[in-house]
Amino acid sequence: LGSKSLDRASGYEDEHGNEPHTSLGSAKDPLFAYMIFRAALVLGCGPADEQLPLIVDGAIDDAPIYEKKDVLSLLDQVSAATQVVVLTSDRDVGDLAQSVGARLEWLA
Repeated sequence: LGSKSLDRASGYEDEHGNEPHTSLGSAKDPLFAYMIFRAALVLGCGPADEQLPLIVDGAIDDAPIYEKKDVLSLLDQVSAATQVVVLTSDRDVGDLAQSVGARLEWLA
């Protein structure tokens, strides 16, 4: 096990809810792995010029902050190939999306 796995297994988080890690996501994080799977399904459907959108409805709301950041970074990368729509009632998701550099458009 790497130190990343040990840190996550221990439940360590800093005062901001961040857990130390060295790279984007991990297949060992079920939420991150699930989002990779969803993105692969969407990107594999239909012709390249008519991609289906990836819609995420509240799936990351209850995740720890470090997982939200990883998933939002992944979704930002996916948005280069297809539209990504994130529906949430968690204000932290919007703030975190901006912190990872995601391109956002807000609907009220």
